[in-house]
Amino acid sequence: MAVIWNRWAIVITLLVITVLYVRFVPLGEGTALRKDLSLFPADLDEWVQIKGGETVEFDALPPAEFYISRTYKNNKNEPVSLYIGYRGKFRHGVNVFGGRYIAPGKNWEPNDSSDGKIDVGRRSIRIHDVSYKNGNNYVLVTYWYFMGDQGVMGKGMGRIKYAVSAILNQRTDVALIKVSSTYHSPEETGRHKALHLRFIQEMAPRLPEFLPYEL
Repeated sequence: MAVIWNRWAIVITLLVITVLYVRFVPLGEGTALRKDLSLFPADLDEWVQIKGGETVEFDALPPAEFYISRTYKNNKNEPVSLYIGYRGKFRHGVNVFGGRYIAPGKNWEPNDSSDGKIDVGRRSIRIHDVSYKNGNNYVLVTYWYFMGDQGVMGKGMGRIKYAVSAILNQRTDVALIKVSSTYHSPEETGRHKALHLRFIQEMAPRLPEFLPYEL
């Protein structure tokens, strides 16, 4: 009798492991972009893409399925950098919501952070600002995520819902949007926040042409 129960225990254990594995590894091809990110506009009203200039280098969203990293300037010659990273499907061993993909590099330390909202189109989206310091240099990063059918998503809740979606084999595409700029005094942070907001209001309405999300 003990042998039969042991066999049943083994069978049940294998079934549970199989079900968990199948449910934890999303099936299918993932969610495709609506349009190639390389076609993202070089002109955004008063903002025009430039080559060279002040740029901020970030780690690409791993694995870097689709991303662009560009610098724009407005008619006042003020530069901002735009990063759009997209992954169409969950991958094991990658924390999409990890801080390393927000920070501009290893030697940059967080200096200050705050949450805010911005009106884009017919809705408000929640954004997050983080300033980083490296010696006498500062970088302000304004970012947010899009995730599956959840829409705009913050980092904390996004991490939880992303894992749950993967376990339930639901839609697991995710996009990270970052706007950044450099400066040399903490007193300039407020001006750069306002600069980012103006840029986002021109840039964000174009995102649904490329990313599979609505605003």
